Amino acid sequence: MTDAELSRLLQPWLLLWVTCMGACVGSFLNVVVFRLPRRCLSIFKPARSFCPKCRHAIRWYENLPMISWAFILRARCAGCALPISARYPLVEAATTLLFLAIGLIHLDGRAHLPEAWGMVAVHCIFASALLSCALIDWDLRVIPDVIDIPGTLLGPVALALVPGILASSSLPDLEGLAAQTVLHLDSAFRWWGISGLLSPLESLADWLGALSHSSPRGYRSLQGAAAGIFGAAVGGCSMWVFAAAMKRIVGRESLGFGDVKLTAMIGAFTGWQGVLVTLLIGSVLGSVAGVLAILRGRREEAGQTLGLGSLPFGPFLVVGALVAALGGERVLRALAL
Repeated sequence: MTDAELSRLLQPWLLLWVTCMGACVGSFLNVVVFRLPRRCLSIFKPARSFCPKCRHAIRWYENLPMISWAFILRARCAGCALPISARYPLVEAATTLLFLAIGLIHLDGRAHLPEAWGMVAVHCIFASALLSCALIDWDLRVIPDVIDIPGTLLGPVALALVPGILASSSLPDLEGLAAQTVLHLDSAFRWWGISGLLSPLESLADWLGALSHSSPRGYRSLQGAAAGIFGAAVGGCSMWVFAAAMKRIVGRESLGFGDVKLTAMIGAFTGWQGVLVTLLIGSVLGSVAGVLAILRGRREEAGQTLGLGSLPFGPFLVVGALVAALGGERVLRALAL
């Protein structure tokens, strides 16, 4: 039996394992979303979850993702009998479905490939970070730096380790870019009599060309890191410009700097093309939310929503980022980016 045949045989069980991991991570994300923005609490201390109303320590069988809320606790705290929000199992269910989707995308017939599991790991971490940011932003209108700043730094590293996450068209042609830069600058530099300044760039172009032939894997890793760095720069700068434009249009600050850092993190994982998809989908969803608010009669809130002031923009960006990350080349092809 070949490795490919064995992976197809084990695929249902592997997907089940990934799905169970998603449910457990979703339960942990509920803790993160509640504790992280509250500086008086630590994510890991106390180790056991507790009811925020009566401080009842939740026992292990009361903390089974989705099952405990529906069948054991019946949506009520075992300590104070007050209702438990349905958002807790919904977050767990959403994370479970996200992990299942990631597994279906990357493990379909490729579960025997280490790169496929690398894609699963990176996208699961990215999706978990995005979901946490979206929920915290929805609750408190803030996106924690402890997620988006490390995420921005981690993105290029992840793309260097697993460059296959990005579509082939999204990886920059570093060799061609360096060669074209030398070509365009050569005549100008020679005219000014400073052609010697091109020597380092020429050496870089030669080194990239040699690397692409001698070590294709190393060259792709370099492409992935460059795509992440450039994507982070495009994401942060484009959102900063967008925020400045919205401030001038509506006459007040409508987008916080947290949205800028969130978009930089998104670009670090999805590349510059993923940033464009994210902004397009996020803007459309934000506008739809504003129109729905108008139709529901909440005119004051609707006006702020159209200016991205009342409803947080982070959750809409997160939806766009998930589509850009998991849709991959199909989304880019559909949008002709």
